[in-house]
Amino acid sequence: MSINLDTVSYWLAFGAIGMSLGSLAILALTSKLRDEDRHHGYVALAITLVAATSYFAMWQNVGDITVNGHTLQLARYIDWTITTPLLLFSLLAVGLPSIRSSKSAWTTGGLLVALIGLDVFMIATGLIASVVNTDQQMPWYVFSCLALVVITLLLYNTVYKLSKKLLKPAASRLYINLTVFLTILWVAYPIVWILGGTGTSTITNVSENMAYAILDITAKVGFGLLLIAGLMDLTGKIKPKKDVSTIDASAK
Repeated sequence: MSINLDTVSYWLAFGAIGMSLGSLAILALTSKLRDEDRHHGYVALAITLVAATSYFAMWQNVGDITVNGHTLQLARYIDWTITTPLLLFSLLAVGLPSIRSSKSAWTTGGLLVALIGLDVFMIATGLIASVVNTDQQMPWYVFSCLALVVITLLLYNTVYKLSKKLLKPAASRLYINLTVFLTILWVAYPIVWILGGTGTSTITNVSENMAYAILDITAKVGFGLLLIAGLMDLTGKIKPKKDVSTIDASAK
């Protein structure tokens, strides 16, 4: 049986299967983490499971609506609304010690609220840009991009500075490596959006779905695997005591 790579259905199936296999890999690796660190793996698993469900829904055309002559996949936006805040939560859980052990608990909590709020705003304005008339899209698209810029500045400036202040270099380095990996991928999303059917229709619907599938699997499964591998390596360096997470044990 031949496989037609030039169909949207293929790439949506690719996303569903890739996210499912990635979930199994993350689950297997999470079982190898210390009990005190498994919450990191469980969050990573939640991200890929939500994404797998979303891709399955899109594969079955669940939630698809026609707007301005193109197909809008609502399941994709629901996915992003859930998974991108979880990704940001994962970053902060690595970059900063838990609130109960942090000397800057209010700052840590405030950063988390600000980042998640901006993230939801980013997805919401992106969705609005997808459903309004073509001549009204650009302001909403710009609002969404500005939110991404502010999120990026917070991660690289405020959070990273606090991470270096509160954590030992090895833990702070793991945070910035994961941040670089994730933000490089996130910058590609608005580019695909503006080139795709919701934007200028410069690329085909197949190419748009292919790009999103590859980006999503890399940003979610790849992030989860790198996070767990990095934690395992950090655990070997820090050698935390029992009942103390590796990140908390890395606090100065």
